[in-house]
Amino acid sequence: METYGIPLTCLFAFGLSLGFGFLLNIRPKHIAVAALGGTLGELVLLMAQTHGFSGVKSAFVAAACTVLYCEILAFVLKVPSTMYLFASLLPLFPVSPFYQTVLALVNNDKDTFISGLFDAAGMLCSVGAGVFAVSALARLFAFLYYNYRDKIRHSIRDISSSHDRSVKRM
Repeated sequence: METYGIPLTCLFAFGLSLGFGFLLNIRPKHIAVAALGGTLGELVLLMAQTHGFSGVKSAFVAAACTVLYCEILAFVLKVPSTMYLFASLLPLFPVSPFYQTVLALVNNDKDTFISGLFDAAGMLCSVGAGVFAVSALARLFAFLYYNYRDKIRHSIRDISSSHDRSVKRM
């Protein structure tokens, strides 16, 4: 299996996310943001694997970081997060392990096939788990923010006004 350097792999991930951004009809001003999300995910995946994480753990961490990036940008820019998620998560899907698994099946190497199949399926499931975990936390944060922001603002205003009154007395 041929490996490229980290910068070249991140460039490939940027191109993949950019291409699928066009294919998914993402608005032109948001395509670059989605492509940067794919690059970030691939960079985190490669750095985690470089530092000794297994494929499953590194895929989870990379997916969580990518989803966190997409959710924050979607919250700030007030757009749906799925607009960024679809294009940004594509580089994280384990294409090479699936290719190696099918190659082992064609070569009738059953042990490598079973091992590769569970490894690739584990990576795929960990990407899904990372997406689920961070998206659920982001939805909880958004719910709390939108339902309690007025109460938080009023309590902060009350605290600051009581502090101002106590300072004036002295």
